[in-house]
Amino acid sequence: MLKERMSLRNVVRIHNTPLETKEIPIVWSGGQQALDVAHAETFKSPEQLRDELLREIDQLRMQLVEDREQALQQTERETQELAEKLKDAAWEQGFANGKEQAEQQAQAILSAQLTQVHNAMQQLVEERKRYVLQAEHQLIEMSTALARKLVGKALQVEPHLVKELVKKHLKLVEDAQEVTLHVSLEDFEWIKEQREELESLLPAFTPFVLLPVKELNRGDVMIHTQASRYDARIDSQLSEIKTIFMTLAEENVDAYLESNTLS
Repeated sequence: MLKERMSLRNVVRIHNTPLETKEIPIVWSGGQQALDVAHAETFKSPEQLRDELLREIDQLRMQLVEDREQALQQTERETQELAEKLKDAAWEQGFANGKEQAEQQAQAILSAQLTQVHNAMQQLVEERKRYVLQAEHQLIEMSTALARKLVGKALQVEPHLVKELVKKHLKLVEDAQEVTLHVSLEDFEWIKEQREELESLLPAFTPFVLLPVKELNRGDVMIHTQASRYDARIDSQLSEIKTIFMTLAEENVDAYLESNTLS
């Protein structure tokens, strides 16, 4: 189900609005400076970057789980201790007033205290729910940030991936009467060299315009047609994925708590 939802929503479709642009500093990636950066950071393959990402996510998940369990165990101990103290206090107070009244008073006191314990347990459940959701949201945020970093490095190491991204998104508008493709300044020259191959994906004689946009980052794609525009920026797609995972976390938290009920 998750895979299907992500596939359907991988590209965000929005209404035709003017593309807002703004000046941002552009750093030229050529020459000796690029060589120095390359040697300093030591390029890694996408597989190595992916493995590093997975290791970081596993470490974060283990730490969050450990912190969560410690907090929940401490809350459980305090709640159980409170229940025992309240029970003992009820019986002591009852017997102090005489055996005949002890049972009635103890029962009344115990009933009231058990209500307090029940309320405390309900608060514990809600606290666990908030804690689990907070941990899941933190993990999703960190995973999204790491994924964004991984994608950026992969596009630097293998720029041909940008062409594959563009081809994938052009196939979504292959029936359009006219197409304007917006790419980043870093990708423009290289994509321009692939223009003929990209035009072959569209019907013959379809007007095709390729434009560089300063506000776009490497790997970002925006496509305008006569009817609408498609936002296929990396950040937009990662945000859509993050939203899906956030929704799933909220939908599944109750099932998680039921399967991990404190005994």
